Amino acid sequence: MLRAGVLLVAALGCLLGFHGATAQQAQQGTDNRLKEVQLGKDAFTLGDPVPAWAEQPPIPEIPKTASLPVVVRLADTQYLIGKVPALFVRRATQINDAAALTAAGRLSIAFAPEYEHVQLHAIRVYRGQEQFDRTLTSNIRFLQREQGLEHGVYSGRVTASILIDDLRVGDTLEIAYTSSGQNPVFGGKAFGLSPWDQGLPTLRRRVVLNYPTNRSIA
Repeated sequence: MLRAGVLLVAALGCLLGFHGATAQQAQQGTDNRLKEVQLGKDAFTLGDPVPAWAEQPPIPEIPKTASLPVVVRLADTQYLIGKVPALFVRRATQINDAAALTAAGRLSIAFAPEYEHVQLHAIRVYRGQEQFDRTLTSNIRFLQREQGLEHGVYSGRVTASILIDDLRVGDTLEIAYTSSGQNPVFGGKAFGLSPWDQGLPTLRRRVVLNYPTNRSIA
């Protein structure tokens, strides 16, 4: 049996520390030395259905009086602590300023292909009453940082760099993906960090932790 904990406390950050295992979001480094790499066919897949355990709340409507350049309509993060831990992320952002279109159309997902599998469920563009599926047509490159090589340090993390073209003022860009797997060095223990502050005006921010009722959460 699973228990779901929904975190709705307004705070700058939300730190989840728990026993078990979970996927982790990567923090990108400051070293700009990148190289493009090729991955195995199972490391990153497109168009897989959203897992049954993940909820999909509706995307909130923006008040007509709002005129901010960029608004995060939904920022949803859901963790599953199970035999194969997983992290489901869904985000919907509306772009109201032409100057923000280029940056908004560049998305990234960082992961470790050695032990993590990313399923990119959907990339959608909402334009008025129309909806466009860009899941299979967006340009995706896999980049790896070379930081620390001079010191013999190699992290193995890869960033999926996603470029969405033909974004227009007023569009809402939605992305949904799941990262599953765990770093074996943690030996069954994991620590997840889910920042609360999005850095942009946000209509709905949600963090959910699904875990077995007999598992202790710290």
